[in-house]
Amino acid sequence: MGKRKFHRCILISVFSAVLTAPAYMLTKIVTNTQLDDMSFMAIRYGLIVVVCLPLVIKYFGKIAKNLRLVLACNVFLMIAGIVHTPAISSSTSSYVAIMHLFSPITFVLLSATLIREKLNTRKIIGITVAFIGAFVMFALPAITADGTFQFYPEATILSFINGVCFGIVMIMWRKINLSGVPIWATMGSTFILLAVTTGVVSVISNGGVETPLSIVLANPAIPITIAFLSIVVSLISHIMNTEVYEKVGSTVVAATSYLGKILGIILPIVILRESLSVHLIGGAIITIIGIVIIDTKPKRREHIAEVVPFH
Repeated sequence: MGKRKFHRCILISVFSAVLTAPAYMLTKIVTNTQLDDMSFMAIRYGLIVVVCLPLVIKYFGKIAKNLRLVLACNVFLMIAGIVHTPAISSSTSSYVAIMHLFSPITFVLLSATLIREKLNTRKIIGITVAFIGAFVMFALPAITADGTFQFYPEATILSFINGVCFGIVMIMWRKINLSGVPIWATMGSTFILLAVTTGVVSVISNGGVETPLSIVLANPAIPITIAFLSIVVSLISHIMNTEVYEKVGSTVVAATSYLGKILGIILPIVILRESLSVHLIGGAIITIIGIVIIDTKPKRREHIAEVVPFH
C-alpha cells in the first residue's frame, strides 16, 4: 500500500474516532431518562437492522453462504452488547472505562492469533505508547485519587468478556465482508440477534411497547440522540473501522480508538466548561505520539491470512 493511501486510512480511522467521541455523553443523557437499558438498546440496534434491511434482503444469497459465520457473529455481538450494562451497574462507569482500555490491545492480540496478522516493531511500540497515554488519562487519576483502587470482580469479568467478544466480532465482520457481502449488509445481518433479544426483554419487562415508546416520543431530543448513536456511532463508525482494518490491520484501529476516548473527555470540558487536568493533557500527548509512530514510514501492505477458526 502506498504512503498516501496509508495516511488516508489513518485519517478515516481518526474521523471514526471523532464520530464516536460523544457516545458516552449522549448515552448518559438517554439513560438518565426513564427509558430502561433494554428498551434503549432495542431501539438503538433495531434501527440499524431496519436501515440495513434492504441490503440484507438484496444480498441474502451471499449471506446464506456464510450463514455459520453470520450466526456466530450475531451471538458474539449479542454477548458483547448485553454484558456492557451489567458491568457498569455492578461497579462504576469510570471503572468500566478503565477496564475497556485493554479492549484495543485485546483486539490486536486476537487479530494476530486468529488471522495471523503480522505485527512489526513499529506497530507494537505505537499501540503500546497509545495505551500508556490512555492509562495516564483514565486509570492513573483513579488509582492515585486517594491512594486506593477498588476492585470489582464481576465488572472486571464482564468487561473482559465484552472486549474479547467485540474483538472477535470485528474479525468476523472483516471475514464476512471479504467473502463478498457488502459491509452495510454485513452490519445489518449481524445486529439482528442483539436487537431481537433486547427487544423481547424490553417488551416482557415493560408489559408491552407503550411505555418505552411514550418516553421516547415525549421528548424529541431522545429519538434524535438514539438515532445518532445508532446510525453514526454504532453503524457508520464501525463500517469505517472494519474497512480500515481490512486494509492496514488492527493496530491503526486500536490506536485511534484511544484518540476517541480523549475526544470523549474533551467534549464535556468544552461544552460543560469542566477543568482540564494535567493527566488529560499528558495522556493525550502520549496517545497522539503513539498514533504518529504507527503512521510513520508505512511499508507495503502486510499479508493478513484468512480466519481459520470460523471457516
